[in-house]
Amino acid sequence: MIELSDREAGEAIRGHSRGSGLRLVTYLSADGAYAALSDKGTRHCMAPAQPGSYTGRRITFGLPADEATTRLVTPGICQPFTLEVLSNDKVRLVAKDNMFSRTGGPLDVSAAPISYVGEHRILGRLPLVALDWAKVLSSGLEIKGIPLGPLPAVIEHVNSNGSLGVRPRSPEQNAIQPVALRLETVVGGETTVDDFHGLVVRGARLNWPWDVLYQLSSKDYLSQSILTEVFENAAIQRFGPVTLREVRRTDTIQHLHWLLDLDGHLVPAEPVSTSNCLATFDLWAHEDLLAIRDDIGPWNCSLVLTVSFNGSTGAITQQGATMTSGYVLGLMHFSRRLRELDAALAEIERTRAHRPKL
Repeated sequence: MIELSDREAGEAIRGHSRGSGLRLVTYLSADGAYAALSDKGTRHCMAPAQPGSYTGRRITFGLPADEATTRLVTPGICQPFTLEVLSNDKVRLVAKDNMFSRTGGPLDVSAAPISYVGEHRILGRLPLVALDWAKVLSSGLEIKGIPLGPLPAVIEHVNSNGSLGVRPRSPEQNAIQPVALRLETVVGGETTVDDFHGLVVRGARLNWPWDVLYQLSSKDYLSQSILTEVFENAAIQRFGPVTLREVRRTDTIQHLHWLLDLDGHLVPAEPVSTSNCLATFDLWAHEDLLAIRDDIGPWNCSLVLTVSFNGSTGAITQQGATMTSGYVLGLMHFSRRLRELDAALAEIERTRAHRPKL
């Protein structure tokens, strides 16, 4: 995830003026490679890697502009550019002899050649790591004793102290299965029942050995008010130091966020690092994480836990918690992007190969 420091970088890639605030996202895996230029939730173009261009620190994306790459698919295909990693937080971007017109695009009669060289800041890095399919993902963070992870591991973990039931809540959508979870625990001879909503990704759709519970949420209305300070102290004692505190302008609900990096360690509020999702927090925190449009998400955090409560008056009457695996979400997101890119390239090739009968 790269923040472009000047407008000219985006112009050389897209072929016309795109304003400021541009970001470039790249994804490389054994299943394929993908890049996209975006800003404020909009993808302006996407790009495949050029075959044989990856050297370990350098890679070239994109295709020369023509009618098929710019107008046949949405978003269009980016013009060629090369990225070279200079350090953990900096890359060099090079684009040579692409076409540019400020208003008409790369195929406009006014288009002229454009080249670009510049260095840009890396917002976040997502190293692909192997998941241990026999273990839960939560690294100690749980909601009322329920962790995230492969469903068999989650059920085994919970059933050591209670009984967890999981059932579909609505039809499966694009490999995602909404589920209802019910946890029954017995303490002192009394049975307590808690209900949760969850999201499961179907492992078979992504070539994983198990279905994975990657998001869990709960909400409670309290029969007895709790002082805000007492509640916050209890939450910190339970989950550890808070990474971020937030009160959103649109409501009076307060939010405490705990972020875990890919090694399972709590992310401190400072310093900001490219190795976790704190640096990109403002870009995805208020988005629907299941429908992120510009490819910026909490991908390089193993877990994001948010506890929300109505404590602005000094006492709490309702509270909720949502826990999401940013890493699993990232794998799902870019698996979908690779499929979209493959479909676009196939459509381009079909159109180029078609010959009209006259």
